[in-house]
Amino acid sequence: SCTLSEILRLHILASGADVTSANAKYRYQKRGGFDATDDACMELRLSNPSLVKKLSSTSVYDLTPGEKMKILHALCGKLLTLVSTRDFIEDYVDILRQAKQEFRELKAEQHRKEREEAAARIRKRKEEKLKEQEQKMKEKQEKLKEDEQRNSTADISIGEEEREDFDTSIESKDTEQKELDQDMVTEDEDDPGSHKRGRRGNTEIS
Repeated sequence: SCTLSEILRLHILASGADVTSANAKYRYQKRGGFDATDDACMELRLSNPSLVKKLSSTSVYDLTPGEKMKILHALCGKLLTLVSTRDFIEDYVDILRQAKQEFRELKAEQHRKEREEAAARIRKRKEEKLKEQEQKMKEKQEKLKEDEQRNSTADISIGEEEREDFDTSIESKDTEQKELDQDMVTEDEDDPGSHKRGRRGNTEIS
């Protein structure tokens, strides 16, 4: 049985093998025309032969983080040469592009709603302000009407008082005149001799 480290070592060693008529069609159809020089594992084998040799005696789990990253980078590069991997990526690129488009549309819709809400708030504030102004004008008009009514009532009261005073003065004058006339009549009745003397004097003079 082979360990994971041995399988990995053999896979790296087999990378970049010569193309034969048997596998040329496979490489063209399944690997998109990639040739041996495009193989990332072959590049790793040529640039780091000591790492491949180390896999024969050391477990892959015991390698340093840097060595593990080199192997992972080579394997990812080789996966990208496979048509199934590229198709998978391209499909998800289309999905990602569609998702971005939907996100832009949702964002635009959200911005539109925010603008509409902001416009509605501004319109509502304007309406409230207009209502407040109308209410103030209405209160002012009502106050002016109340003042006018109060002034007219006061004018009427003053006119009635003046008329009552005038009537009272006339009545008092009439009363005084009547009292004077009555006093004169009373004086005449109380002094009848003066009338007689007056008549006698008149007779003697005549």
